[in-house]
Amino acid sequence: MTLMKKREILIIAGLFFLALMAIIFFHFLNEDNKQVLVVNKEHEVVLSFDPKEDAYYTLSGAYGEFHIEVKDGRWRATQVDCPNHNCEKMGWSSYAMYVPIICLPNELWVIIDD
Repeated sequence: MTLMKKREILIIAGLFFLALMAIIFFHFLNEDNKQVLVVNKEHEVVLSFDPKEDAYYTLSGAYGEFHIEVKDGRWRATQVDCPNHNCEKMGWSSYAMYVPIICLPNELWVIIDD
């Protein structure tokens, strides 16, 4: 009876490991096709960029200028014209550590296109 329990545990652990590997594989497979979007309050895409290409973008928001720095597969809001600068305080975002960047005064959202 105890032998059967050991086999069941090994089978379950093996299936769990295979499922985890499949999830990781498909996550990285789909990452190559994803774009990062900057969306305004009307849900219109105002900018689409590939985070694998280092760049610096300047957008006009409802309150003023909104700058996005893209470097080494990560992106962040920087030098933003808004009263509280919460979007700048959010720091870097990436596929692995994804946090949408939201600037309410400028009415802009930086999100991953799924």
